[in-house]
Amino acid sequence: MIPLSRQRGQVLILLFGFMFFGGASSTALLFLHGHSPDDLKKAVKSVVTDPSRSKAAQSGVDQWEKALDAQLKSLGKARESFVKLVRRHDATRLQADAISATVDESIVEMDRDMLDARFQLKEQLTRAEWNAVLARLNQ
Repeated sequence: MIPLSRQRGQVLILLFGFMFFGGASSTALLFLHGHSPDDLKKAVKSVVTDPSRSKAAQSGVDQWEKALDAQLKSLGKARESFVKLVRRHDATRLQADAISATVDESIVEMDRDMLDARFQLKEQLTRAEWNAVLARLNQ
């Protein structure tokens, strides 16, 4: 049997993992059915025959990817702060809640940015191109 103090540590590890990687990774990976921005750009490039439209669509994905990278970096810093806080004996619930609120806001922002980027891309493509991109990604 695992000692109670170790069980608490394992529960905290699971909660941290879900909190910091569950939300962030769901946003990062669900842009189009679990495919990376690079996969999406390749699919757009192969489907959209007009070079200027293809470049514009890929540029939108690039912008979203840069914003996502910055947000993930910020989440990493928040995670480090949270881990440091949890290790301190004098840490308070209010301090933990403040970091948690920051993380929640970041994840909501990431979700909003992802949806904005997806709908922006969808507006740049014809229905046939959109369907072809999805088909290419799902091969």
